[in-house]
Amino acid sequence: MSKQKSLEDFLNKQKEIEEHKTAAKQKHPTGFEPGVSYNPNTNTGYVVSRPTTNPNPTFDSLLREWGWNPDEYEIVGNLHVRTWDMNMGDGVKEQAWYYKADIRKKNPEKEADLKRLIAEIKKHKPYKKPAVKKGVGFFYFASDWQIGKSDGGGPQATIDRVKLSLDRTVERLKELKKLGVDVSTIYIISLGDLIEGVTGFYPGQSHKVQLDRLEQITVTRRLFLEVVTTLAKHAPKVVVGGVPGNHGQNRGRDKNVITSELDNDDIGILISSADALSYGPYNHVKFIIPDGHHLTLDCNGTVIGFTHGHLSRAGSNPGDKLMNFWKGQSFGFQSLGDATILVSGHYHHLRTIQDGLRTWFQVPSLDKSTYFKEQYGTETINNVLTFTVDKDGWDNLKLL
Repeated sequence: MSKQKSLEDFLNKQKEIEEHKTAAKQKHPTGFEPGVSYNPNTNTGYVVSRPTTNPNPTFDSLLREWGWNPDEYEIVGNLHVRTWDMNMGDGVKEQAWYYKADIRKKNPEKEADLKRLIAEIKKHKPYKKPAVKKGVGFFYFASDWQIGKSDGGGPQATIDRVKLSLDRTVERLKELKKLGVDVSTIYIISLGDLIEGVTGFYPGQSHKVQLDRLEQITVTRRLFLEVVTTLAKHAPKVVVGGVPGNHGQNRGRDKNVITSELDNDDIGILISSADALSYGPYNHVKFIIPDGHHLTLDCNGTVIGFTHGHLSRAGSNPGDKLMNFWKGQSFGFQSLGDATILVSGHYHHLRTIQDGLRTWFQVPSLDKSTYFKEQYGTETINNVLTFTVDKDGWDNLKLL
């Protein structure tokens, strides 16, 4: 039986761990309360150190202990010092040193400039876009379809990709209208290589096509007409043009052109499409057939040029080749030299270079090239490049 506990035993508090004792409150001398004060309007202030046992602190350390940068502030006049017996508790006193100094900013103009900049930012009013942006041209590029080859699902798969791009383009035009972009003209530009050809472009080509030349031209013409007639419903004016590509050339088995460089199936498709639409309700559709390998148009004050890209040869990569080609056109006072935007096909992969006021766009293809993949290991991401152009240049770029 345990010993009976008294009332005191029950009331007794355990003290197995020493309780924290409140430290004695430090009393600072009047006028030497630790802290920093600074008035940027007058560039005046002061700093007072915390109590320290260091009789010779540096001025930099006095500022840094308050988080101030001594590279930006300096002491003015003399450093005021006061010593005081500081009560540490339990009857213990320790001599404390206080330091006080007037300060100023080394470069107050910098802060004034900053204030002015902040004030300007606060006054800035957000840019308000016009309710409707008029006089805008919308560009749809048909490039490197290479109808007829067996790669990537064959001709049917390429046709499906073209028709899908049309659906997306119609939705894009509706979207732009909601955004306040009034498309006054749709430009449909062929950048060449719409057909695959039969022979003369790479080894074994004649064994890798599913359509002969007549079939390729027939399918491509009808598909191109579907592009034009579909988009013609969505603008009061439509401009159709293009340039010749290398796959449209009439070559022999020795890869040499039989007739002339401009005897080209890409141009033939444009001409036959123009003839077909001249007999219907398409008076607002205008065709422009190039006289040479390139085409240049003035779109609402912005000059834009088009080329297939196979004639650009001086350079180690497509970007270098096209930019050197473009510089040559400018140096030779050719029409492409006036363009601030150059668009090309041929290289199948999306690329772009913006150099000063000029922009080059290499559009992606709708062709799947097994031959290219076997050579370089990469595949084309099939898309149609679209953007708008007005007097201010290009805008609203989107892959569809």
